[in-house]
Amino acid sequence: MSLGLGACKSGGDITSAEKAFSQEQYSVAINNYKGAYSSIRDKAKRAEVAFKIGEAMRLNRDFLKAESWYQKAITGGYKDPKVYYELGEVLKMNEKYDEAVVQFETYVKEMPSDPRGNEQITVIKEYLNSQKEPCIRFQVENFKLANTSSNDFAPMLLEKEGLVFASDREDATGKKVFGRLGGSYADLFILNKKITGTSKNKVEKWVTPAAVIAGGINTDYNEATPTFDPKGGVMYYTQCNGVKGDKPNCVIMMAKKKGKEWVPEPEPLPFCTDTTIDYGQPALSPDGTKLIFSMDGPGSVGGKDLYITTYVKRSRTWGDPVNLGPMINTDKDEMFPYFFNDTTLYFSSDGHAGLGGLDIFVSNGMGETWTKPKHLRSPLNSGGDDFGIVYDANGESGYFTSNRVSGRGGDDIYSFANIPPVFTLKGIVRDKDTKKPVGNATVTLLDEKTNKKTTAVTDATGAYMFKLNIATSYTISADKEGYLGSVDEHQTTVGLECNADLVQDLEISRTGFELKGIYYDLDSDSLRPEAKIILDTLVQVLTDYPKLIIELGSHTDCRASAEYNQDLSQRRAQSVINYLVNTKGIPSGRMVAKGYGETQLVNNCQCDRKDNDTGIHCTEEEHQLNRRTTVRVLSFNWRP
Repeated sequence: MSLGLGACKSGGDITSAEKAFSQEQYSVAINNYKGAYSSIRDKAKRAEVAFKIGEAMRLNRDFLKAESWYQKAITGGYKDPKVYYELGEVLKMNEKYDEAVVQFETYVKEMPSDPRGNEQITVIKEYLNSQKEPCIRFQVENFKLANTSSNDFAPMLLEKEGLVFASDREDATGKKVFGRLGGSYADLFILNKKITGTSKNKVEKWVTPAAVIAGGINTDYNEATPTFDPKGGVMYYTQCNGVKGDKPNCVIMMAKKKGKEWVPEPEPLPFCTDTTIDYGQPALSPDGTKLIFSMDGPGSVGGKDLYITTYVKRSRTWGDPVNLGPMINTDKDEMFPYFFNDTTLYFSSDGHAGLGGLDIFVSNGMGETWTKPKHLRSPLNSGGDDFGIVYDANGESGYFTSNRVSGRGGDDIYSFANIPPVFTLKGIVRDKDTKKPVGNATVTLLDEKTNKKTTAVTDATGAYMFKLNIATSYTISADKEGYLGSVDEHQTTVGLECNADLVQDLEISRTGFELKGIYYDLDSDSLRPEAKIILDTLVQVLTDYPKLIIELGSHTDCRASAEYNQDLSQRRAQSVINYLVNTKGIPSGRMVAKGYGETQLVNNCQCDRKDNDTGIHCTEEEHQLNRRTTVRVLSFNWRP
């Protein structure tokens, strides 16, 4: 991964290797460590140097060789448990996930108080499980128009003009080699976009090849990671080593567009004052008032951390940077931020648990308050380094950088497009009593947020199907002439990310139902106040089915005589009808009162009068369950 840091030096012993390593001159450090390794006889010291070579190889992005040297350190008896964690990391990068789990499990045994080991195991196992039933959310393709055999990385869209990115290809101004990764210096390039047609029939075409961006931005040293203000007239970008190569660090520069050329300001942003700190990879918020960037200063949580600064209009300058905090930043590197909107941040990290190397994460928040970063799954993330994501204006497609195995060069730019998940709801409508399918029934799908209704008619097998929207909750019901409607059921696609076929069977009835909650006090035919509220649901049924004729059946418990209970139940049934006729205006001809007394108890609370049993073995609550009202459908033929 090309980050654009460092300058080439050489040496030949441990001291020189340590110095080069501390200066991030990893190519130099590797050569010096290797020279020392072959002459060391002490086993423990030899194992320690093998580990340091593995570290330098990992930081130099040579993960296969890093794997080999970490293994040598373990074989040599290296004692620091960190070696198992780092070996697990490079095994992930080499996409040897099962082997990586073994190393992380060893690390957990050695360091049970560190949650990172288990977090890594969880992410890997989730990934391996997802591969059994792949959930492809994005279509990812190598964006060949922008890529060469060199490193092409950190794309950013410049509205109406094209794609601006960094590259160390042959056309770059900088020809020198720098020591951190042993690569050439990078410049900013633009792949222009030509737009023709009308606003309704717009045609966009990329103009190849990519050209060095016009103006005085590019130098003999590193320029990368551009970001633009909302109007596209101001650019912030990373510049390393100074215009003349006399600076030891990276800073954030600003340039303004004048005509067709970009003219850089002479000085970096005002907070880039410490030459021992690397400042870089700026990301401007959509409103242009906030800038998030990467910095490895003394206040960092770990390696490179993300910071935020706010533009102060009164003084026309950027304020003091504030660390985004431990929810975002880890003990490793967080880099390549990108504002999707004012509160949604994408960034890359090798400290949060991922698939290997730098992975892309997303979090919501602002300032120092952020949600737990969410890992973007394969195919956006891979075993390699994945970073520098940017979305098109539609929010459904975009570009990012990866050094995955399928690339043309080291770092390549990839395009991606969202593949929306497909959700269906299927089911069968059945007769509640016979359990047979009901054809020609109407199924209603209600969007619980918008109240929009969609209907479907069942076929001869009682089957129906709907296509569902993303992140939506629904109420489903069925009805048919001659039947009572089904009970409302609920389904949701909220939280679902993969294609899913939801199933909801429904039952409709010709016979009837119980009015839950229509209970009576002992020895009374008066309706309770709460019962009147429940009867309003029956009024709605009678309104929805204007030809419906029903029987209102009333039931008692077993206490008192059978004759008395029969009379009481008839009076209770009639009290319901009287309420519906006198209060709700339901025609009396649509209802028949039927008292059942104690003949249809719903539990074992019988009274054996021969043994003078008065039901004392049951609680009052159990007896009350028998004091109920039921509704039975008599016909759908009522006429006024």
